[in-house]
Amino acid sequence: MEKKMRLKVEGMFCAHCSKSVGEAFDKVGIKANVNLAKNEVVFVYDDEKVSLIYLQRLVKKAGYTLVITDEKRKINFSWFILGLAGVILLISLLAMIGHMGIHSGFFHALNNGYFQLSVASVALIFLGTPFIIRAYKEIRFRRFGMDFLISFASLIAFALSIFTLIKGEENYFHAVSM
Repeated sequence: MEKKMRLKVEGMFCAHCSKSVGEAFDKVGIKANVNLAKNEVVFVYDDEKVSLIYLQRLVKKAGYTLVITDEKRKINFSWFILGLAGVILLISLLAMIGHMGIHSGFFHALNNGYFQLSVASVALIFLGTPFIIRAYKEIRFRRFGMDFLISFASLIAFALSIFTLIKGEENYFHAVSM
């Protein structure tokens, strides 16, 4: 018997993601309408031919989660992450003031390389981890999208910053090129 379903899909963040979910349904001959803005998929399927669990596995193989039961998460970390991003942004802006010629002990302390490494580490761990996890899934499923580019660039910049901090020269690459 044919049923029309509207289910949530977790893990979609770009058009490439929604295309991948649609392709998962195409593998079993089900025409699905994937809505990226609402993070949901609408499809009609025959429950005697294909089970929802099987569709959930296909979507999981594509790297996303088809939510069959509507379980509410008990803890929402969105406000924590937003607050942390705001604090890191404020610290970064204050550190830039020291580069504009205002010399005081406070701004000098913010421009300490080890302090900046700790702030960058917190930013990469708490704010960058979702991108890195999604990039890992993209690599695993041989699909390279926005999350791979963001996490790759962030990790390379972080590694280069650690290298220059250990090397001890603030403008290492300028000194090498001369």
